[in-house]
Amino acid sequence: MPHDVFDQLPPLLKELVLSGNQLRSFNWGRLYLLGWLELLDLGSKLLTTVPRMLSNCTQTPRFFNLTHNQISKLTKDFLQDVTSLQYLDLSYNNLKTIQASSFPDSASKHLREFG
Repeated sequence: MPHDVFDQLPPLLKELVLSGNQLRSFNWGRLYLLGWLELLDLGSKLLTTVPRMLSNCTQTPRFFNLTHNQISKLTKDFLQDVTSLQYLDLSYNNLKTIQASSFPDSASKHLREFG
């Protein structure tokens, strides 16, 4: 994916679906340019990492799909300061252990579905 791809997208974009290709990396740091993004679908890829702190990348996530990747760990601060997330799917990854601190009460009380 080109480094400047987020510069070319409309800043009011609400849904970004990039599922079902062989993407191996994702520029999490540029995601902040999509300030209104609510749905991010990165399922069925070859991703191995997630951002250290999702709230540093986007402030308005509601639906976050990371199924069928190769993610092996979540940081202790993964969902810190995330309060809008309602759906998170991490199924079919290489996660063996998930730290409780990755899901603080402020984030997990809003989750309606977790996979």
